[in-house]
Amino acid sequence: MRQPVGRSYHLHQLDGARLEAMVHLDPAGARIEWVHGKGDCAITGEGEAILAMLRGDGDPDALEAGGRLVLYGDRGLIGAAAMTCNPSTY
Repeated sequence: MRQPVGRSYHLHQLDGARLEAMVHLDPAGARIEWVHGKGDCAITGEGEAILAMLRGDGDPDALEAGGRLVLYGDRGLIGAAAMTCNPSTY
């Protein structure tokens, strides 16, 4: 598992299914819980924008400036989300 082990993301989709998840980066890999929780950072907004950011297809700051995401907490961790979550970066 790449860094940042021991950190967590709160994902909150505001459109469509309106899903919430906690993603914990454990030594054994990412663990997802479909619950509301407080993470080291939060990524909230359109489901398509959240997926684009996690795939590395969208810049978090640009998606936020465009009103598609709202970002909270550790901005460095948010910036690392695509590298952490995207298997093609391993």
